[in-house]
Amino acid sequence: MTKEHGNKYKIEGLKKALHAAKANCSEKILKEDLIEKINDANNDIAEYEEDLLDAKQAGKSDKVSKYQKKITAESLN
Repeated sequence: MTKEHGNKYKIEGLKKALHAAKANCSEKILKEDLIEKINDANNDIAEYEEDLLDAKQAGKSDKVSKYQKKITAESLN
């Protein structure tokens, strides 16, 4: 549609945006980002599990519930 109306500046802008998207959005980059997010989530879960164990040993049922919820939430993300 932009081409039909002769808006060459918009066409050039769209070409630049497409080029940038192709250059910066490769499968490798997306895969690396996902692996990093998974590792971060696993680290968070490990910390919550440690806190959960401490709460169980201390007999703090409110904290046990809190950390179980955090583990569940992190696992679903």
